[in-house]
Amino acid sequence: MKNWITQLEPIINEYGEGGKLTLEDVNELVHIIRGKINLQQGNITEDQYERNLNGSAARDEILERAAHYLCTDNEDGITVGSSLKLIEEQADIDGSVMVDSVDGIILWDAVMDRYTVDEFLDEIN
Repeated sequence: MKNWITQLEPIINEYGEGGKLTLEDVNELVHIIRGKINLQQGNITEDQYERNLNGSAARDEILERAAHYLCTDNEDGITVGSSLKLIEEQADIDGSVMVDSVDGIILWDAVMDRYTVDEFLDEIN
């Protein structure tokens, strides 16, 4: 275990293009490595890996698109981000269920009974 950093240094240097990584860079690199390990170990599918690999900028865009469909309640702590996390967790279990049937998810009336979880994630991705 003591030599792990020497194994990681080429990855760190390549990702940072030889420069020092910021805290945000480190978090993004950890996110990428976690996804690659989970994919290699069979813990996630290729689709899940691709969906999870969206960077933080892409994630912000996804959250913005999801906000057009999801209702939030700041008093109860329901945010677009927490709702999307519930939907993504449901996709890992069974993406064929209707998104509005996921516990804790409230959609705008105009889009109720319209998307399965997988269809919804495809729509906002």
